[in-house]
Amino acid sequence: MLLCCQVGAAYKDWHPVDKALFTTSIALDVVDVLQLKRMIHCQDTLPSCPYYEGNFVFGKRPEIEEVVLVKLLGNYAIYKLADNNPQYRTRGLIGVNAIRTSVVLSNKSIGVTVSYNF
Repeated sequence: MLLCCQVGAAYKDWHPVDKALFTTSIALDVVDVLQLKRMIHCQDTLPSCPYYEGNFVFGKRPEIEEVVLVKLLGNYAIYKLADNNPQYRTRGLIGVNAIRTSVVLSNKSIGVTVSYNF
């Protein structure tokens, strides 16, 4: 997700704080997708899974592919808005991070795990 949005020529000219804020927003989005993936796994394996998607855009049982596509498009739009509006970039990215942090925190009961299989 990060790679698709950093190809713009102007990104290299962004202030380091703005770059950090944008990278943080992508990281938070990745955590949200990992939480969603875990929720989908729960829904697929446990008939009494207590988790459901709260975003009305996706419905209670979303498909991971459609969520990733929407998030990629959303991140591209955020990048373009930030890139085209340098006077609002820092405040806008702080706002995006605040929203994404609240989403990740509201999903904290789902958790995220990382594992490697060889």
